[in-house]
Amino acid sequence: MENSNVVSNKMEEKSEFSNLSENISEIDNNSISNLKLISPENKKYLINNYMDKIKYIISSNSKPNYYEILNVNINSDYKTIRRSYLYLSKLLEVNKKLPSEYEECYSLIQKSYQILTDKFERFYYDALNNYINDIEIENQRKILEKEGDLIYANKIEELKEIYNKKLNEENLKNGLIIEKALFGNLTLKKKCINNCLNIQPITEEHIKGPFLDYTIILQSKVENSSLLFNDDYSFAYFCDIPKPLIKIPSPFSPVNIIKMKHISNSYTDHIFHFFAKNKLYITLFTTIMLCVQSMKSMCA
Repeated sequence: MENSNVVSNKMEEKSEFSNLSENISEIDNNSISNLKLISPENKKYLINNYMDKIKYIISSNSKPNYYEILNVNINSDYKTIRRSYLYLSKLLEVNKKLPSEYEECYSLIQKSYQILTDKFERFYYDALNNYINDIEIENQRKILEKEGDLIYANKIEELKEIYNKKLNEENLKNGLIIEKALFGNLTLKKKCINNCLNIQPITEEHIKGPFLDYTIILQSKVENSSLLFNDDYSFAYFCDIPKPLIKIPSPFSPVNIIKMKHISNSYTDHIFHFFAKNKLYITLFTTIMLCVQSMKSMCA
């Protein structure tokens, strides 16, 4: 009997949410300018409906659905997404001081907008959540890879002066020196494996690849001998470049990595222990990035 009540309650909740979604979709069709014509009572009703929807999304999903938060579908283009974002921002009157109960909601709106209007971020989000199939993933990756390579090359050129300045500053105070930061397939070439203990030091020439060099980008981000990363945002956002889209054999392909829940410690240790020669090495492994950075030893 108790189980029956639970099922019944869930069905009612789902039905209420379905009705709520229909109301929200009707809101989407209104012009942003029409908000000025809505009475305070109706506006409050719309806000309450939307807030209820957000609460439902948060409570029923481990990860929020960015498309649902912005009231758009997975095929929506940039203009539609932006129009919905502006509508919701105006509805909540974000130009004024937000009530505390709206803050979390608006934070989700902003995060959703940021992800869905960045073609690289959206590609990874769609791939991770199975919104696009394997053929679409590969087709999109090929297109975005070319654009990403150009952005990456321009970024490296742009940062060279800042990099040299940061390097000199950190050298003078024996601070944080990122000697090498690589993303990609960092396993040794077959011909180097048997002779790895005799290689002094191991360099990019000995690594299978492909990989991208993030040394200049990360060193340029060092402030007061610290490299602080806010994980509310992606590593690509932190670096101000697209997520890497180079084609790397499993399990290193970015699309494969983001779908993997775990890589054994012994596996990653096997990759990185070759680099630990006379220096302190820190390995950083996230859902997107696989890189090595070294901190200048204070004892050296």
